[in-house]
Amino acid sequence: MQARPLLAGRLAHEDYLYRSGILEALRQVLILPDTLTISRSKPDDRTEPPGLDQFVNTPYYAIARRR
Repeated sequence: MQARPLLAGRLAHEDYLYRSGILEALRQVLILPDTLTISRSKPDDRTEPPGLDQFVNTPYYAIARRR
């Protein structure tokens, strides 16, 4: 029912963004169990601590550079 007005192509831009956001949220809810199963079945392959390049443009970058 949420997709009908969207697919009809008669929505204003704001309404289009709103409806497509609703549909994306519903899609994320539907795939959540699969996403959780996949993430739980993968081994944690992080063997090294995060590097400085992962903190660029964050408040943590300046603190990490000082150390």
